[in-house]
Amino acid sequence: MVVLNWGNRLIAEVELELAPARAYAAPMKYRFLSLLVLTAALPVLAAPTKCKGNPNVVAACYSVHGRLSIGADSVRLYLWPIGTTRMLGVTAGPRIDDADDPIWPRTLKVTPNDDVYADFEVCPFTPQRQGAMQLVCIESASHVVVKHTAAHQQQSSSMETGHVLDGQFKVVSKTEDIPANVKKAFSNMTRQASFDMANPGQAFQVTDEGAYRRLPWRRLVFAGADGDDWFLHYERGGLAHSYYVVAFKADSHGDARFVWGCGVGENAKTLEQLRTMVATCKLAETESYW
Repeated sequence: MVVLNWGNRLIAEVELELAPARAYAAPMKYRFLSLLVLTAALPVLAAPTKCKGNPNVVAACYSVHGRLSIGADSVRLYLWPIGTTRMLGVTAGPRIDDADDPIWPRTLKVTPNDDVYADFEVCPFTPQRQGAMQLVCIESASHVVVKHTAAHQQQSSSMETGHVLDGQFKVVSKTEDIPANVKKAFSNMTRQASFDMANPGQAFQVTDEGAYRRLPWRRLVFAGADGDDWFLHYERGGLAHSYYVVAFKADSHGDARFVWGCGVGENAKTLEQLRTMVATCKLAETESYW
């Protein structure tokens, strides 16, 4: 048996039988033609995946001035056209499953702590639809600017995990009651064009299946407010259903900033239970992809 692979994908398994010795008495020209067909096919299997000219592209390529960043949902690479509320998902084809190995210029260095601003040429794998994320590949990028996104750094010794949720927090159970400055800080942290979180009990994108439906990837469990201090406890769907707590603090200008966050094993039923969970988790004091 001969196994043909392209990258890490199985292309074909071919059973070969040893022919009797007399089979090799076939005319040389036929054996040469067979070898020529095989060798001609191999470069096709090994050809790198392209963006422009890809057979899955459904419309003309176009230019967009945007911000490229790494996400945490089923689509791992997002492109936000600056000045819009749209979000483009960078993939290798027209399905969410194609997001595992997106097509983009590998000379661009995108890390969890960096955003890449540039003029991008993208080619669409799906048509533009109202309320749906368009899937694209990136052909090229020019006028590239990389910005570091790390939040305000703090010394880990300055924060005692057992007391980060101390205070007279008022529990909030609706996203409508979360102030605009906290929503903006959360959207910036999660690389969303705008705040998008379902209320408790509402439908949201629990898994990475059916991702064309316009459902939020996150759903609120509950939030809490104590003066200028806020926390959001929520669940996030996608490839791995998970639960998080993130905290923000408003400054004297009214702008909220990320303070800390951590992942917890389940949804807390009460504030006291959440305090217990946070006391045993490892806090992250820099922005990540919550």
